Amino acid sequence: MDLPNEIWKDILSYTDNTIDGKIKKMSIDELTETSTKISLELFDRTLIIKSKFMCNDIVEIQNKECGCKDFAVIKSLSYNKNHPHTIKVLIVRPTIRNSNFGKYRIEALAKPQRICLVYNNIRLIQSCNDIINNNKLIASQTKEYDVVEISNKLFERDDNDWYRYYGLVKRKISTNHIIVQRIFFGIEDSSREVYINLEDSWKINTRQVLKIIDLENPDSELDGVVFRILKQKIIHQKQIKEIPIIN
Repeated sequence: MDLPNEIWKDILSYTDNTIDGKIKKMSIDELTETSTKISLELFDRTLIIKSKFMCNDIVEIQNKECGCKDFAVIKSLSYNKNHPHTIKVLIVRPTIRNSNFGKYRIEALAKPQRICLVYNNIRLIQSCNDIINNNKLIASQTKEYDVVEISNKLFERDDNDWYRYYGLVKRKISTNHIIVQRIFFGIEDSSREVYINLEDSWKINTRQVLKIIDLENPDSELDGVVFRILKQKIIHQKQIKEIPIIN
């Protein structure tokens, strides 16, 4: 014989099987044991999450409570005694140019911060290996006398992030290294004229190559002046190379 619903409600009202209800019935010793087990389980689960990422990966972080999202670059996955369930990140923003962090750049005043994996969801946006491989692909498309933009500190904040580093491709050594001649340009204090020096050659890793510069399409008026002078210097270098050596 089935009991009426009203009686079932009365019976269930005396049995609280919720987590809160079970906690209230525990002794102090049981609470201590349970707390230890929960801490270990949280550590194991956050460790699994960390294992899916690498330092310098670009990730999306979403706060579970408010739903707010941010992009960040992971700077440390190592264990921190005071903050065991966290990772250290720097907040980044999308950019149209290829930078030290791929298609993202660090905010000017951004400081390292710890993100708790218990209270935030994390999703991979771009792996550090993808960023490196993309730069290597760009480098593979270069040829002698190409002008390239170079990363001075890949995966590091550059204090002079506004400043761009350029090099003139001289020779490819391998898929991992090329020889470039450093290009330095500045503005004379007195005349305010732009000047360019082609300095010593150096070997760089192809993962440092951010962009092949189109000298015919400058991004700014200053770039136009710089590129015009640079084209003349490249023409001069080619002419010198073509002069036959007479013994």
